[in-house]
Amino acid sequence: MPLSVTIATKNESEKIIQCMTAVSFADEIVIVDDCSSDDTVEKAKRAGARVLVRESGGSFHENKNLAIDEAKYEWILSLDADEIVSDELSRSIQHVLSDPKHDGYLVNRHNYFLGRWIRGCGWYPDYILRLFKKGTARWPLPIHETPELDSGNDHAGILNGPLIHHSYVTGAIF
Repeated sequence: MPLSVTIATKNESEKIIQCMTAVSFADEIVIVDDCSSDDTVEKAKRAGARVLVRESGGSFHENKNLAIDEAKYEWILSLDADEIVSDELSRSIQHVLSDPKHDGYLVNRHNYFLGRWIRGCGWYPDYILRLFKKGTARWPLPIHETPELDSGNDHAGILNGPLIHHSYVTGAIF
């Protein structure tokens, strides 16, 4: 099954190439950029992504949904630019797409803060829907909410391998 990877970005120049490289198996990468002031757009285009630029007006998830709408293929892997698909997760995605049994799949996200994997505080385990059939899930508009299958995430499969999330790499939060 062909796969579209969708990413919403804003000033992710330092992270976008690593994110995109980890999904080199995808058939397309669609990025909706929120008017970055750095060279995120140029780097993403040079690396082969189809990039749209749209001011989100503070509703970043609208850009995530626009990327899904713009995707060509039936299967969507929705990522943030600060997430990296591990090799094990990559193999698992490719395996399930060869014969999908569900409309969506949960991934186990490993959240890192200042370079350390956080295994508590509600950050682990962190199973979230990120691989799904187009038309079966959307990002809810409130920030920090995650997509859910129309039929409910209890009907989703579970992928092997972590999605590595580098949420804060320095002490500066703003």
